[in-house]
Amino acid sequence: DGQYERSIGYYQAILVMQPDNPDILLELGRVYQKDGKYSEAVDAFKQAVAIDPERTDLQEELKLAEKWTSEIDETIKNLRRRIALNQSDIQNYLSLGQAFRWSGQVKESEKIYKAALQKDPDNVPLLYGYAQILEEKNDLEGAQEKYKRILELKPDFMDATLSLKR
Repeated sequence: DGQYERSIGYYQAILVMQPDNPDILLELGRVYQKDGKYSEAVDAFKQAVAIDPERTDLQEELKLAEKWTSEIDETIKNLRRRIALNQSDIQNYLSLGQAFRWSGQVKESEKIYKAALQKDPDNVPLLYGYAQILEEKNDLEGAQEKYKRILELKPDFMDATLSLKR
């Protein structure tokens, strides 16, 4: 919905005026993380630590972001291997789609969801994950269509109901 992009732009504009402010870099890194842009978050935290290497809070944020980045990359590799070994296990596709989404790789996530939905078109978790991707891409009509399909299959799926009301 552009919320994170606006915040990122805001912090970047402040950095132009205050390039040596580690607190601005810290907040920018946190917004990048929330937006799934983990490598950008790591870069922001590294810059903050370079400015003030004595601050343990900056060091901790950097350490956690680096750990998350390496873990998500390893998770993606493992899930790709699992899918190669067993292409009928839909859970692996779902997990890989989520991992790509969390790492900010929306196009890759979309490809995975589409491939999985060809195998299992009425899988509610897959439909929901795909609908979220469509929303992130501002394809609200496509997302609404998926949410409606989810509710046809599972009328008590509250997240789909709430998403339709937005």
